[in-house]
Amino acid sequence: MVGNTLAFLILGFFLGISVLVERVLTQTQIDVGLCPCDLTGNGCDVNCCCDPDCSDADKLVFSECLSNSYLLDDKLCFDRDVFFSENGPARSGDSGNLFCIYFDNDEQRNYYTNQTVITTEADFLAYAAKTRTFSFQSPTDPLTVSSFEPYYKSGDPIYTVFPNGHFSYLGLPTPMTVSSACADSNPTAFYIDHSSSCGRFLGDLATDCGTADFLRASTYFQDFRIVKDPFLLQVFNSTTTLVNPLLGPVDLSDVTELYNNSYTAAFQLETPLQCQINGVLGPCSFTDVPAAPTYDSVTGTCTNALSGVHYRFETNGAFGVDRAFVRFTFADITSSSLTQTFSASFSSVGIFVLKHGQVTSTVGSI
Repeated sequence: MVGNTLAFLILGFFLGISVLVERVLTQTQIDVGLCPCDLTGNGCDVNCCCDPDCSDADKLVFSECLSNSYLLDDKLCFDRDVFFSENGPARSGDSGNLFCIYFDNDEQRNYYTNQTVITTEADFLAYAAKTRTFSFQSPTDPLTVSSFEPYYKSGDPIYTVFPNGHFSYLGLPTPMTVSSACADSNPTAFYIDHSSSCGRFLGDLATDCGTADFLRASTYFQDFRIVKDPFLLQVFNSTTTLVNPLLGPVDLSDVTELYNNSYTAAFQLETPLQCQINGVLGPCSFTDVPAAPTYDSVTGTCTNALSGVHYRFETNGAFGVDRAFVRFTFADITSSSLTQTFSASFSSVGIFVLKHGQVTSTVGSI
């Protein structure tokens, strides 16, 4: 009798485990705990006072305790610091320092319209060519933004402005989190040197060689200007007189358009242009103007494809960008993929007055 009872208990135990495992595998929403600011496993998140990984010594140096909610609902919440911008049509509510996305209740949108299984790289590239978009800079109506900082601070995105008066941020493509593909929406951050490489994938080399924007140098320096000082945008979008905290009242009565004025600057092209031929980097055959990529059907080669972009900025502290330069590298490619390198560097322009009254300037790295 005892043996039968024990066998029954053991069988019930394993059945319970089986049901538990099945429940875990099929569960669509999992309780992530009662500390929503605890975003790092086995590590202390700064200012997260409910994080069990934070010691008393850690909490002593916290500048604040991030707000937390014990209400568990059907939202996906992320720390706002991981988002550069929120450009969707919906408006999000305030959940402390969390950006929350509500689930879509429209069940029809939860089904794929095309469930064809992709089994080869060629099939993947064919589908990617149908849906991919290139958005190095997405112009925005300036009237949609009502406030700007009076000057750039370290880490602020650098603004660009287009001939039609719309503006955007200067993109500095970086690899995506889950793949090496280029994410073009990453902004160039003021005062922050950065360099990264990412991949481009072409559906058809013969066609994309002459049509893909990301293969042309002109995409990255023509038909837009750098906003040297964001105070321009602050004043241009205001009907009242604003005072620059560094310069005092600024007379912008001569600024009649947002694009071409002394507060914006065009990129200056640095030469000689560099071309990589057979793995060797050297001066290009074209010197002053970047050549457009062209496809050679005999050799199956896309010549003069853009492989590198380097932005160099001379800055003057809180007075913003003084001058902007760009340098390009080109390569000949024969495959449907290409690795591009993007970088930005900043140097300071110091202005000094000598004892005899002469004004001089120096350039130094930040």
